[in-house]
Amino acid sequence: MKPAKGDASLNAFPEGTKRLLFVDSELGFLRSFKQFFQENGFELVSAKTGREALRVLASQPYDAVVFERYLPDMDGFDLLARIRVAAPGALKIMLASWLLNGDNHVAIEKGADAYLTKPVQMESLLAIIKEKTSKK
Repeated sequence: MKPAKGDASLNAFPEGTKRLLFVDSELGFLRSFKQFFQENGFELVSAKTGREALRVLASQPYDAVVFERYLPDMDGFDLLARIRVAAPGALKIMLASWLLNGDNHVAIEKGADAYLTKPVQMESLLAIIKEKTSKK
């Protein structure tokens, strides 16, 4: 599988580095998160669509997948179900620009490990990922 355009080679992860897949259609958001997580010792690969995320997940194991509730090609709940099959051991964190009535509870019931609303504080997301991936 080829890495997403503009991403580092998927085979270039140093041993022991936590691998994150970040799925969001907002390029500025992706760039900010990629830089922040790389500065904090993580390897972050990005995808702009659900289909692209599933292709990337099929190529390498990931410790966590952070994904948008509303993607251009796929509903976040559909992507969540597919991530559970493609990467059952990965931490799954759903993001949304707004909180619809009960979405956060539905996401957790369907297998998300966390549901956060934007704007997301990068430090808070980092803390959640570190805490939950250290338990695995």
